[in-house]
Amino acid sequence: MRITITMSCCLAVMIMSVAMLSQPAEATVITPTFVTGTIAGDAGSHVNYLITDNAGFPEAALQRPAGTGVTLNTGDTLADALATLHARNGQAHAESWTRSTGAGNPVFSFDLGADTSVGSVILWQYGNGSPGNSARDFELIFHTAAEGNTFSFASGGGSEATEFSGQMDQAANYTTATNVAQFFGFGSTENARYIGLRLASNYNGILNPGGDRYGLGEVRFATEVPEPATIFIMMAAGIPALLKRKRK
Repeated sequence: MRITITMSCCLAVMIMSVAMLSQPAEATVITPTFVTGTIAGDAGSHVNYLITDNAGFPEAALQRPAGTGVTLNTGDTLADALATLHARNGQAHAESWTRSTGAGNPVFSFDLGADTSVGSVILWQYGNGSPGNSARDFELIFHTAAEGNTFSFASGGGSEATEFSGQMDQAANYTTATNVAQFFGFGSTENARYIGLRLASNYNGILNPGGDRYGLGEVRFATEVPEPATIFIMMAAGIPALLKRKRK
């Protein structure tokens, strides 16, 4: 089953209020403890910025509302994450990961610290003004602690089949206020310590200008899959969401 929601601009406060009313209490944010990538980012960007703020850059990576910095820690509610915006300005490298597509498709390995029940991923778009550079299709593979933190995606010539895939929306325009959290439910929970995320494509040839880079803003996971009623209310609020059963 696939539910794709087209982004509509709405106030962060309204998103937070709707999500808080509908979200089961047990659904909480998981902030990875560590992340590595197979490809080094551009100068000014860094893989660490996928999970933490760049203290050397004056504008906070995550904001709620726009202009007010906020952090998302493990244990915070999913509603908190859904109401959060990501910095989107001319110095986007300073709060994102980005690299030329000529370097290949990046694979990131997120460490949750221990085997954890995971039901969804929350992504924020790369904050560059060239829409062709925005992340589009992505893939996930889940590993327990025993399976280790190295991933071999079949789509990249490896041996492991993708277990979940999704497609991000490009942020509506060149403002932080439109770069909202994008939610993807797995349809079931997965037991994983390490989660591999592969950027499979960007918006090259679909949106212009740009298309010569891969980029991603920030990444969080959540413990549970929201109930159908929650998905419906998210749809009504205009929150980008995708629910897709994993492929084996």
